[in-house]
Amino acid sequence: DVSAISLGQNVTLTGTLSLKDTRPLAGVPVRIEAKNSTTDWHSIFTGTTSQDGTVKVVGKFGTNSSFRLVSDGTWERMPSTSTQQDIKVSRLISWSAPSSMKAGVAYVIKGQVQPKAANVNVAITIDGKVVGTATTDVNGLFSQSISYDKIGIASLKLSVAGDQSFSDSTTNPTQVLI
Repeated sequence: DVSAISLGQNVTLTGTLSLKDTRPLAGVPVRIEAKNSTTDWHSIFTGTTSQDGTVKVVGKFGTNSSFRLVSDGTWERMPSTSTQQDIKVSRLISWSAPSSMKAGVAYVIKGQVQPKAANVNVAITIDGKVVGTATTDVNGLFSQSISYDKIGIASLKLSVAGDQSFSDSTTNPTQVLI
């Protein structure tokens, strides 16, 4: 039921094998297969269904991935493959938000994007307006000087656009007194 997670978050993959009349198939050998943008289908779990026809696996996934449940055929049962289920993984953005900034005075926003990767663009937004863009180094670290002229309470957040390996990532908005 989970279609979007953050990097490092545990996911429980659950599959059910049943007959057309919805009766569960217990004790059937099955495997869960996965693929991502750089791999083909490969087995990540092999086991048998429980009494209620289910199989469960807990794991962590490092990139956007697709999964399916597969059972091989026997002399009494046709092979079956479930529909593909996709899980989108978002990068983690770590940073220290300021509680206040002086209007029109430069303030440096620093942080890290995980997994560590060079050349990831981090957009810095205040009240819905991009006020700066930082680029990560090989350790995922970024630093960007920004300023904002409007006095009052502003909403500051950071975001990273998605790609074939990760979905979009956005920090929760932080209220900043300017």
